[in-house]
Amino acid sequence: MSETKIGRPPKYTEAQVLKGIDLVEQAGDPPTGDTVKKIMCAQLGVPGGINAQSLDKEVQRLLEERDRDRRDRLVAALPPATKAAAKEIAIHLVVSRRVV
Repeated sequence: MSETKIGRPPKYTEAQVLKGIDLVEQAGDPPTGDTVKKIMCAQLGVPGGINAQSLDKEVQRLLEERDRDRRDRLVAALPPATKAAAKEIAIHLVVSRRVV
């Protein structure tokens, strides 16, 4: 069963949001719905009537996805012995939490 979204479709694309995040970070500001909206409207031609609160949810989702992708790439680049040691440590932590 497909999910039905309520409300109007966004007036921006994911690519525009990603570019907005990049521009905000280059300016040294934290990416939020408001900061990304301002820069998308000023520099990317996005109409000003977008909802900053809805945009903030998309910004946060994309930032979390970027962090997860970065973490996955870092873990994939670890030598096998390091991965095995980290896995062993994680197992001991889980077991020790169960004991407590």
